[in-house]
Amino acid sequence: MTGIKLSNITKSFGNTEVLKGINLDIKEGEFITLIGASGSGKSTLLRIISGLEQQSSGSITINDQDISTKRPKDRDLAMVFQSYALYPHLSVRGNMEVPLRMRAPLWQRMPMVRKINKKAHKVLKHIDRRVDDVASQLHIEHLLDRKPSELSGGQCQRVALGRAMVREPVAFLMDEPLSNLDAKLRVHMRGELTQLHRDLGTTFVYVTHDQVEAMTMPDRIALLVEGELIQVDTPDAMYNNPKHLKVAEFIGSPTINILPVTLSNEGRIMFDEQRLGSIGFGRSRANDSISIAVRSEDLKLVSTGTMKAIVTHVENMGSEKIVYACADWAKGPLAIKAGSQVTADIEQGGPIFLAMDIAKLMFFDHQGQRIVQEKIMQGVA
Repeated sequence: MTGIKLSNITKSFGNTEVLKGINLDIKEGEFITLIGASGSGKSTLLRIISGLEQQSSGSITINDQDISTKRPKDRDLAMVFQSYALYPHLSVRGNMEVPLRMRAPLWQRMPMVRKINKKAHKVLKHIDRRVDDVASQLHIEHLLDRKPSELSGGQCQRVALGRAMVREPVAFLMDEPLSNLDAKLRVHMRGELTQLHRDLGTTFVYVTHDQVEAMTMPDRIALLVEGELIQVDTPDAMYNNPKHLKVAEFIGSPTINILPVTLSNEGRIMFDEQRLGSIGFGRSRANDSISIAVRSEDLKLVSTGTMKAIVTHVENMGSEKIVYACADWAKGPLAIKAGSQVTADIEQGGPIFLAMDIAKLMFFDHQGQRIVQEKIMQGVA
């Protein structure tokens, strides 16, 4: 197990700065997920940790040892790729043996020597036992003689994991390893990876853009936006207590609803020409522009009211229905998790009325910074 510390990591490709001063402490034995939109720099950061990419500046330490300039093979990290990266001409056993064979001295890898040298034979017996143990752990012992072309996507993914596990690395680095699997298998493999982390107790650094993977698997999430680390926190905290509007917009599905408002000259929220409950911020924020963020489950359909919207479409998710609507008082489309409230009279192009759970609202200033609830309550007249 290991702790990984990233200090002021930057990366530029020509004039394009991809990573901007990343500072991150990954705890010993932690499962941390790097998440962000395409182009946010998450895969680049993973490749820098592995040594496949060299940072422009900054340092990387593992167990207080600087590995910033070490070659990938000298970092004792195992990488699991999105594409599996299996050798097509080797069997499953052959693929899993590769890291261990590469560790052995050259003379022990030579076929003629292996037949007569007892020390080489002992090394190979150890390799066989290690591969058998890992294959049993991943339930792929019956596949050891097959070639990658004879395997399903899920089986290939297990082989790629097995190849990483046999070398017993100080940390596993995973770059969207489940993205090529179908939806059902992805759910199954999420559970297996989570259990594998518990069993091994080794540090996992996992890159994904999948919301469900990010929320269900790790101990912590690190969100990258345009090369900057915006927030590092537990999944619950990222969802319920985002520190920046960009975090609130990225985490959660459907995307959070954003309602731009301007405060009154008394610092109170005036929504649709009416006061929003008793929420105020005091005169220090008089006439400020802020954003209200409200999750789709905290918007409710009501029979009448001042918050009128027009339905654009309804998604039937089986256990619930999501109503999408537009309104001139909202930034972008609205999403409402309506469940059984959706009836036949809610149709495309028709009007609906909404109410908000005021206790669940989140507030952000014009720079996107969270205005915390304590400050809000102090400002209430």
